[in-house]
This record gives sequence, structure tokens and C-alpha cells, in this order.
Amino acid sequence: MQQSVILHMLDEEQIIGEVDALPNTADQFMILSHPRRRDGIRLDYLQEGVTAVLIPWHRIQFVEFLPEADIENVIGFVRE
Repeated sequence: MQQSVILHMLDEEQIIGEVDALPNTADQFMILSHPRRRDGIRLDYLQEGVTAVLIPWHRIQFVEFLPEADIENVIGFVRE
């Protein structure tokens, strides 16, 4: 089962995505599926159609694991 997360990156905006499992302490990368900005828009620096990225731990400040019910509230404030 995939878990929704918010990655707080060093000197960058936050990224929302899903992970398949909790990261292991020996991992050097975090595998993030369906990466997007907090407002749900795709990341400008990724190619069209990218479904997963490997993000090295030294670029991540901390990770928030979200309950499934809260993911709607995170990306529900899009400005028109």
C-alpha cells in the first residue's frame, strides 16, 4: 500500500508524492512515485510522463507521512 508523503527539501519547495514502504536506515535514496508540487501541479524540472524519482537523502530536510484522509486538504487550496 502506498503512503502519501510531503518531502521538505533543502533550499527548494516541498514535494508531495507516494512511497511504497517506510525507508530503510541503510537507503541512500528515497523513491517517490507521482511527484508533484503542493498545489498538485507537476514539477517544472521533470520531463512529461515521469512517474517516479530517486531523491538522495542529503537533499531532504525531513519527511511528513500523511494519513490518506488528509491528502485532500493538502492540495485542495489551488488558486484560480
